[in-house]
Amino acid sequence: NMIRTNASCPWCRTEMVWRNLYGFLDGLKGTIGGSAAKGTDHQSLANLLTFWQEYEMTRSRSDLGQFAKDLCTDSSLAAHVKRGLENQSPWLRDSAGLWLRLYGMHQDGEIELDEEESTRLETTVESCFSIFEINHGGHEDFIAAWYQQACTALLCAMLSGSSTTTLTNLVQRAGRLTVSVFDAHYSNKSSALGEVRSKLNPEYVQAVEEMVWGGADDDPVWSKFFATGS
Repeated sequence: NMIRTNASCPWCRTEMVWRNLYGFLDGLKGTIGGSAAKGTDHQSLANLLTFWQEYEMTRSRSDLGQFAKDLCTDSSLAAHVKRGLENQSPWLRDSAGLWLRLYGMHQDGEIELDEEESTRLETTVESCFSIFEINHGGHEDFIAAWYQQACTALLCAMLSGSSTTTLTNLVQRAGRLTVSVFDAHYSNKSSALGEVRSKLNPEYVQAVEEMVWGGADDDPVWSKFFATGS
């Protein structure tokens, strides 16, 4: 909608940056009916958070708040999310980091949404968790990506000086689910630990473990995948 009306962008340095980001989102929406919806293009979905991370590191908090609100209230994106919720689509799982970040901002009072928008965002986050628990993707890559997205969302908030209250709890929940899904579906596969370890960045895990778990000793993700003897 904002691109179509050529609305001015108060937080982007140039119109091209605006168009690049929303062009990416529009392109992503167009892929949901294809490979992404079938779970074969999860990397492009996870890259949503990479775009968000770039913005969060280069924009003011007020700009980020306005941008986040626009994402949550955009009618086209809302319709797209609604279809995903109705179908419990795997693309929600694979783009979880973005929804966790937006939800954290809303819950901690950094963006205001009306009741319908708030409910949709909360339902999206809950669906991300339930979809991952039921349909974890069938490969160790998804285990690593799931937790790393949650960590990245929290790191974005930490580095930008935003509230981390809700995200800390969400990362803790995501971490426990990471371990339980791995134990339930991959523990008997000899190469599984190594596969997750090769995809999950230990620096991200360590960067959040003090805030989320109180240290490595109480971090179940670190203990499962990186601790000596694991």
